[in-house]
Amino acid sequence: MQNKKRKSKSRNINKILLITLTNIGDAVLTLPVALVLREKFPSARLDALLGPRPQQLFKKISYFHQTIAYDKRIILREKIKLVLKLRKEKYDFIVDLRHSLFPLFIGAKYHTPLLFRIPEQIRHIRDFHLYKLKLSGVEFTNFSSDNPFGISPDEKERIDELLADKGVCPEDKLIVLAPGAKDKIKRWKAENFAWLSDKLTEQRKVILVGSKEDKKIIDRIVSLLEKEVLRLDGQLGLKDLVVLLKRCALFIGNDSAPMHMSSLLEIPTIGIFGPTDVKKAGPLGKRSKAIKKGSSIDSVKLEEVLEAAKELLKDE
Repeated sequence: MQNKKRKSKSRNINKILLITLTNIGDAVLTLPVALVLREKFPSARLDALLGPRPQQLFKKISYFHQTIAYDKRIILREKIKLVLKLRKEKYDFIVDLRHSLFPLFIGAKYHTPLLFRIPEQIRHIRDFHLYKLKLSGVEFTNFSSDNPFGISPDEKERIDELLADKGVCPEDKLIVLAPGAKDKIKRWKAENFAWLSDKLTEQRKVILVGSKEDKKIIDRIVSLLEKEVLRLDGQLGLKDLVVLLKRCALFIGNDSAPMHMSSLLEIPTIGIFGPTDVKKAGPLGKRSKAIKKGSSIDSVKLEEVLEAAKELLKDE
């Protein structure tokens, strides 16, 4: 896009639609695009079209004016209704990270390209999304990671009160372990997390987090523990989890949504990987480490994760 058009775009964009993804972790990896849009078009209204599960988080992020749930399994008639509803919004700029035909159906002055080529050096999913935004003519060098989830003082106070009720003092150094993952092949064994937790609780307070679906895994971990931990599985919404992570000294978890949240918050993060390509989905925070040994997560050694944890905690 020519410079003249870029300037015109900057002046005329008042409403933006970000079309993001279905899984929570995948959607979190698109938030840097939203942060760029917020910075480059500060007066524009920013909406998001996304899957029902990540909508639980995005609708509580203050810089989104509106979030619209899209379930790709809905029947054609419902999809047409959705397109007609979005056409009425008259968006100036559509940033489509699903690589769909939505921009053509909805209509907008500008949209991200439908066909494009990605340079070989761009490997990570986050960088892929950011590059697509650049292809649409939005110039930037980086994005601001200051409060990427829009945490409010009230939300912070609520988590502080919850932790206080559980016996956690403000000066306690917290380590968050997230043993869950959507796919079983991405889950490190419960026995491994139990061993690691016992080692880490010697100097820090360990918190186990997860969704209601992770209860069975965390039950197994707790049954193996020799030392006491705080378990908050099933007790936190996605935004609450973000606020908790902001307070912790270290996060350790599988390749999952909580790991991507922690990485974006620039919390010291250890991601434990199995078959996933680390270069595409590993944590990107300045103080983070991805641990992977071959294609099976069972090959990741206990001692290697513990040593990585000690190394990151040394710098806190």
